Amino acid sequence: QIGVNPSLANRLRIGFAITFALLAGVTVIGVGRLFQLRQDFEDDTTRSFQVEIAGEHLRQAFLIEQTALRDGDRARASFRRAVSTSGRAAADARRLAAGDPGAERLVRRRLAAEQRWRARVARPLLAGRSPPPARHARLSENVINRGDALISRENLHREALREEVEGDTRTTALLVGVGLVSGLIAAVLLFTGLIASMRRPLERLVGAAGRLADGDLRARVSVSGPAETATLGTAFNEMADQLQSAYRRVEESRERLAI
Repeated sequence: QIGVNPSLANRLRIGFAITFALLAGVTVIGVGRLFQLRQDFEDDTTRSFQVEIAGEHLRQAFLIEQTALRDGDRARASFRRAVSTSGRAAADARRLAAGDPGAERLVRRRLAAEQRWRARVARPLLAGRSPPPARHARLSENVINRGDALISRENLHREALREEVEGDTRTTALLVGVGLVSGLIAAVLLFTGLIASMRRPLERLVGAAGRLADGDLRARVSVSGPAETATLGTAFNEMADQLQSAYRRVEESRERLAI
């Protein structure tokens, strides 16, 4: 029975290559994932700070609008300039909040509150009609509260981002660890199998050698396993054949002499 496999050295090289590729792949994927998580966290955090700064700019622009209304004869011109500044701040806030539904919603509410204040407070004041103080205070406070809600939301959003990236980092690190351990276990099983594949032919070879030493000249081994043990098995079988042939010749000579 002949079943010669590649040499043990080649199989070990292949095993090492597969193990290295597996471990390297897991490591590269894990490191890449961790890097991407960190990059996404930094990008999202940066944008959150930018949205918060835009909210602060909106607050300052609103204060300038309120101050412009008290600028006497120049109130109209001052208010127009303040509204222009506020418009630029609003455009920045919309641009930075784009893609974040929570921030977009709060920016819309903040700007809508400011529009109501302009329509019901600022324009009447510029026209010489003072709105009821309660309405003035309520609408002004509503604009400020909406802006504060946007700023507070960004603080909470960054905290949520931090908790999320920490959880994702732990999960990724755990998966990488499991992958590396699995790769090492697979390598141990692979090398154990390789060693066993060499040990079994050697055990059969030792057993056949024992039978041959006990006089069983028909003892042979199947040539199988790695090339190294297959070579030993072939050499053993050839030696056994030669011994059997020599024994047969000796017996034939003895029989001739006995005649």
